[in-house]
Amino acid sequence: MRKINYHVIWVVGLFLLLVVILAMVMTYKIRYEDSIYYKYLYFYDCNNDLCSSNSDKEIEDKSDIYSVYKYRDNTPTFIKLDNDYVEILDNGKNVLYDYVRGERITVNYKDYKVIDNENILFIASNEDGKCGIIDKEGKVLLDFSYDLIKESYNEDMIVTKLGEKYGIIRFDNLELVLKYEYDDIYIFDDVIVSIKDNVLNILNTNLEKFTNNISVSDVSKVSINLDGEILNIKIDNENDFSEYKFNIKTKKMV
Repeated sequence: MRKINYHVIWVVGLFLLLVVILAMVMTYKIRYEDSIYYKYLYFYDCNNDLCSSNSDKEIEDKSDIYSVYKYRDNTPTFIKLDNDYVEILDNGKNVLYDYVRGERITVNYKDYKVIDNENILFIASNEDGKCGIIDKEGKVLLDFSYDLIKESYNEDMIVTKLGEKYGIIRFDNLELVLKYEYDDIYIFDDVIVSIKDNVLNILNTNLEKFTNNISVSDVSKVSINLDGEILNIKIDNENDFSEYKFNIKTKKMV
């Protein structure tokens, strides 16, 4: 009986030893191959700013390291975006990367622009130059079929461009609010500024006009900016300069 027990213990022990040796070999193989094929870019906190390094030896406090980005060729460059994201240019590919979670969101998109900080939505463009909207997981919320998507954005409507003309769609159901026949469109909260056939109008989101037709000879010579509650509109009609001010809260010219 004792010989049987010793034999069983010997076989089990040998089996466990082989398992340990196999695990060590696999771990070494993975690390060895990883070190050959990949390099590392460390993202870390340096005085409340985002820094990067090719070596963790340069980082005194290892707890400051957010994540490690693996790459294979030249050291990637990156641009810091809002909400813990960076856009990384890695070997000709644009990668949206969450440097805190250490996750690649998506690749092969470029020109990321945050348009919704609360829900974390991005305007991006693909390799064909077409624009769409993605969320923080890389899910496409608005397909990449537009020539431009403006950052002028409210919760319900967004300005998009097809060819040379602008229109407005509802973001939730993609319903077309304004057809693609405008030379330019701006949205400021619930106020819309449209330019079509050399005429500028200020509308509400129900497309009711606040102004009479304002003449525009060249859409490229129209300057529009929002200063607090005041919408400043400057128009240069062949050296005939005009300026208008509109309060987006009271919905009146001032």
